[in-house]
Amino acid sequence: MDKNRLAVLVTSCDAYQDIWDPFFTLMNRYWADISYNVYLNTEHLEYSKNFDNFIVKSLNNTSSKKLTWSERMLSVLDRIEEEYVFILVEDFFLRENVQTDLIEKLLEMMDEDKNICQFQLFGTRINCDKGVSNVMSSSIQMDKIERGKAKVVFVPTIWRKSILKKWLRPHESIWAFESQASKRAYRWNYKETVYRVYSPAIFNYLWEKDCYCVVNGKWMLHPLLTKLFEENDIQVDYNVRGTITMDEWREVTLLTIMKRKGLIGTIKSLINRVRSIF
Repeated sequence: MDKNRLAVLVTSCDAYQDIWDPFFTLMNRYWADISYNVYLNTEHLEYSKNFDNFIVKSLNNTSSKKLTWSERMLSVLDRIEEEYVFILVEDFFLRENVQTDLIEKLLEMMDEDKNICQFQLFGTRINCDKGVSNVMSSSIQMDKIERGKAKVVFVPTIWRKSILKKWLRPHESIWAFESQASKRAYRWNYKETVYRVYSPAIFNYLWEKDCYCVVNGKWMLHPLLTKLFEENDIQVDYNVRGTITMDEWREVTLLTIMKRKGLIGTIKSLINRVRSIF
């Protein structure tokens, strides 16, 4: 196992600093055999912390300028040496041991086929949709992504770093990148291959019906979330960022978002949407 070929890159922002301890505490418990370098991509705050099984290194924004999410990501990718990056979001709270051997198997496939640009670890979402528990297995079930399925989606994803840099556009937010990069991939007929891994979960994080952990910056409280934290002695003041229910989240409309952004912000978003075509 070459620890220097895969970087575990957790993408976040300063406003989510209260979530970092719970995230990395759970990763430390459920990924005991991790041997890869772990990085935190955030804005200006530092979070360099030693856990039993890994050390977190902050790769924050060193510029005084406020950068977009994609600008920060491009800067971070230039500062890490690994060929592959495992992109995680800070509220992908682990609840089961990671199958590192299968991650290595996927990396071997990428070594052998240079056209593979990413593996989307979709098993947890599939289990959620089917209402079933994760099954530990050494057999990987996956499909090549064809038209009609997103080529960029924020589930745990192993990327070939060079292709991720190629697909990014500096002006895009994380969610704009997710939606627009998929459209670009089909519009301009990107040749790189994307696979979606359906089983096993490999990186099984908390994602269940009515339990998406953090939505619109607020805790989506659910017994599964509070139980996971309690079982791992994680103390959280849910009032700090507030809570939101599934019904409240579903009531968020495009008009609500436009009001939040304001006129200038909405106009900028529309301009960036046009820029994202290319």
